[in-house]
Amino acid sequence: MITIRSISSAELEAWAHISDRPDRFLERGIRSRWDSGSSRPEWCFLAEQGDRTVGRLAFAADPTASILPDLEFKILGLWLDWDREPLAVGAELLDHTLSAVLPPGRQTVDAWANPEYMEHADMRRALFERAGFALFQEKEGFAWRRDADDAAPVAPDRHERLVFHSIQEVGEDALAAVMARGIQGTLDRHDRHYRDLVGPAAWGREMLGYLAPGDAPSWLLATTPDGQDVGYVLLGEFDQPGRATIIHIGVVPEQRGYGYSGDLLRAANRAARDRGFDMILSDVDVQNPPMMAAMERSGHHADASPWHVWHYRLTRG
Repeated sequence: MITIRSISSAELEAWAHISDRPDRFLERGIRSRWDSGSSRPEWCFLAEQGDRTVGRLAFAADPTASILPDLEFKILGLWLDWDREPLAVGAELLDHTLSAVLPPGRQTVDAWANPEYMEHADMRRALFERAGFALFQEKEGFAWRRDADDAAPVAPDRHERLVFHSIQEVGEDALAAVMARGIQGTLDRHDRHYRDLVGPAAWGREMLGYLAPGDAPSWLLATTPDGQDVGYVLLGEFDQPGRATIIHIGVVPEQRGYGYSGDLLRAANRAARDRGFDMILSDVDVQNPPMMAAMERSGHHADASPWHVWHYRLTRG
């Protein structure tokens, strides 16, 4: 007999540290969401069987976009007793909690599996599929490491084709306008989905919401020497000191086919060095082979990290 219940605010620390391999920063992240109102204690659940804890998960809800009224729910902190019928327990936990949390009407719920920091990624995927989630996107992780790049053979000098300008130099409106053009024809499924929801121009402005303090020098707009817009690359700090990520990268349609993605990625590598980062961890939709190839050519390698994201989505109502 499994009992499923919400936790109290006093139980958060114990809830976050049930697993032998707790999610990074889980307690701090959930508490921050409680403070912001995007989650709450009654959305954090335990599954118990007698005196044993056999499952845990939480929900958060974020706006789909700043200009849209609806919310998207996310599953966070999922843990199961992976040695004792995890799929059966997980299915019961999901069924109970989804019914308890989701309001009436059409709702979406997102869940992820990633072997980099989530144990039993394959069983998580099986659980989501059993519960009716569909694969929304699959992304391969790429890692650039400063020490490996510094040790690589020096390539012959290459004429610098592009001029790079930070968002501080060009302003938010100019960068957002180029991002709106660069998103056209994207092969990334996630980006296509949100571009289609809000439109390219609004999508470019939405991306400005990811600009964090300290990242402005490495949010770069690229032009030709005579001032024609080519594209952009946005480098930001990731989840720990010394680690960065490419938040987004794009080339405007009329400049594609000239290998400019490589120039943008090399600019990101230089920006990472300038900011003192030792590593860039980024991911690319597996349905975007041109960008995956550009990453490899620019020193970002898939075999350098176990990062791989399966992003699942459930739509109800």
